[in-house]
Amino acid sequence: TDVNIKDNLNIKGDKLISTNYIISFSVNNRNMTNQLYGSNPLKTWLYKNYFVSDLNYSKERNFSLVKECFSMIDPSISFGDVQEVFNERKASKNPYNRDKHFEIEIYVETSKGRILIDHMSSGYQSVLMILLSLIKKVESLEQYGSNVHNFMGVLLIDEIDLYLHPEWQKKLIEIIRWLLPNAQIITTTHSPHIIQSARPGEIIPLGFDDNGNTFIRDLPESNEYGYQGWTIEEILNDVMGLNETRSHRYKDAIKKFDIAIDNEVIDDARNEYYRLESMLHPNNHTLKLLKIQMASLGGLENDKY
Repeated sequence: TDVNIKDNLNIKGDKLISTNYIISFSVNNRNMTNQLYGSNPLKTWLYKNYFVSDLNYSKERNFSLVKECFSMIDPSISFGDVQEVFNERKASKNPYNRDKHFEIEIYVETSKGRILIDHMSSGYQSVLMILLSLIKKVESLEQYGSNVHNFMGVLLIDEIDLYLHPEWQKKLIEIIRWLLPNAQIITTTHSPHIIQSARPGEIIPLGFDDNGNTFIRDLPESNEYGYQGWTIEEILNDVMGLNETRSHRYKDAIKKFDIAIDNEVIDDARNEYYRLESMLHPNNHTLKLLKIQMASLGGLENDKY
């Protein structure tokens, strides 16, 4: 995890925050697995920070947030424990320096019992890594009394959707909002799912002009719900500026079908219809329209009218 702090900077935008702290954040490693020699750094921090050292009020509050994060990601999961354990497998390969074979392990409670965090899905681990990294960094800022909820700086996250399933992307956005309610969060994304979950006024679409210069594109109008009711295809087309969401094979088939219908060549139309039927979703409304067009030429061989 790469997290940097820059002092005495201001960000201007629709929401202006005067702050002494900007956290720029990118995640290079998105799993909780221990390293070849030693524990995962976040596991070590969690153990030393909350289980070895004394807890003041702020740390107790932050530790509560840490534990809540486990269930916020997945309500069926809860924080279990953090333990220092001896790795027998590594010790058998290298019996010397036994102290190096002690590792920190995090356990979670699931419907199937207690398991290692390493056995959770990669998406769950990725989201947890981001959240714990944010808590770790914000807690180190003395200006905010180490209380994460009090952080009023600017958080910059590069490619927040990177490697994450769409379901995890949406959850991550909401949890960060909950975790840092007073922060201004600026993130880059190429995900229509992130845009779909954004609030009104939060999207700044960027484009390039003919000279390669960056400019802010116009957005279609939205109401108090933003684009939460829009389909992914509508967001790709109208918000992200993607002109075509269909494959070249689909466009070729639909073009040949239209030509066959216009020229009343039923065999060609029938062949392209079956080709399109194999491509499209079984419940796609386009199939019904194509079938109506086929009816004008006598329908399909297995149809009864």
